[in-house]
Formats: sequence, structure tokens, C-alpha cells
Amino acid sequence: MLKWFLQARDNFLLIDFKGGFDYPSLDAARLVTQQDEPKVIELLSSEIDKREAGVGLPELWVVVDELGEVLKSGRLTSVLETIAAKGRGLGIQLVLVNQTMTAIPRTIWANCSHRIVLFADPIDRVQLGFAATSKISQMDGQISGEYLGESNREFYFPLARASSKPLQAVVEESSPFGQILQVRRSKAEPTEPQNHHDHLLARRVQPYTWPD
Repeated sequence: MLKWFLQARDNFLLIDFKGGFDYPSLDAARLVTQQDEPKVIELLSSEIDKREAGVGLPELWVVVDELGEVLKSGRLTSVLETIAAKGRGLGIQLVLVNQTMTAIPRTIWANCSHRIVLFADPIDRVQLGFAATSKISQMDGQISGEYLGESNREFYFPLARASSKPLQAVVEESSPFGQILQVRRSKAEPTEPQNHHDHLLARRVQPYTWPD
């Protein structure tokens, strides 16, 4: 689901302290692993400072996969707390993914106004504002979950099935964001990019560079 989400976003930074092995095809400029922790702290702190100073910058999505792993070192916690508290007003959107609420500080999750739960412990569900047990029926070939934000509703989306097509095509066809991807590709990508950099520009990729 997270991979589908990223494919529908133009400007994002993915923090994955599991080495980034789940994202082998992701642009390296968009991926932060545990080896990059000091750099990403500097990068995000600088990003916050510039936006607070009124510098006009495009919306940035900061996505954290396995938040619990990222918080173990403690060095990124304060930066994520700042983004959770005031990032939306600065044009920084925070997306956090974790398997449990254990050890996740309230200073972070309480500021997350849009919440999605798939399979979760009843205690975690209640902490996030959902009922202790889900009444959603699981359906073959689909993942089901619940969304809590401006409204409380159920959702379903299909799993990618085995196919002779390339994996990318299968994932995009199954993606809830598939129509967005198709429209963007038809408008933005040339048939034969001239070189690597032209290809990045054609995809409207705006990679972040580390501060000197």
C-alpha cells in the first residue's frame, strides 16, 4: 500500500531504517536509511527553518516506514515531533507507518489527523480512535481497512495477482492511485527520454540533495 501511495506523489522523502531493501527501484535521492540519519536530521531541520522564514517551497511528503525502528535511536524523534505539530502549515505532510503503537510517543501520533488501520491489536485500535474490533468482512483477493479522519469509513483495494506482465504494470493496475499514475504518465513522460536527467525531469522528479 505504501508503494502505491509513493507512486502517486511527486515530491517525497522516504525514511526506511531497514536498509531500504523493500524499495530497490526507488531514486536514491529520495531514500534515507539508517546510514543517512545525521544527514536527514540536518536536511529536515533546514527545510523547516526555510519554510518558517517564509521561503516558498513546494509541498513535501515525509514518509516513514516502520516508525518504531526510526525512533529507536532517538535522534530523529524531535524532528518528527516538530513536523507532526506544525508541518502541515509549512507544507510538509507526514506519513507514518508502523505495525504497532508500542513506544510511539503521543506527541507524534496525536497530531496525525488522518489514520488508517488494517490488521491491528484491539488496544492499538482504541488508542487510534477506532472500535476495539473491526466489523469488516475480509474478501478474497482484497485488503480491507478502516480510515478515520474527516469521516470514518471502510475501504477495500485489490491485491496484485500473479501475471505475465512486468511487476510495475501489475502493481499500477491494482493500485488505488492507478488512474492518477496513468494520467501523469500520459502527460509527463516522453516516449524516448534523451538521457537519464531528461527522464527524471519528464517524471517531474525533484530529488533532494544533502546540504554541504
